[in-house]
Amino acid sequence: MQLQSGVIRTQLRLTAVTLDNVCLLSQT
Repeated sequence: MQLQSGVIRTQLRLTAVTLDNVCLLSQT
């Protein structure tokens, strides 16, 4: 079950990175 929590953590990290990229593009 640790694998599932690892996948969720990875998805959250990818989502955070994506949101950061969107914010940077919006500021441009």
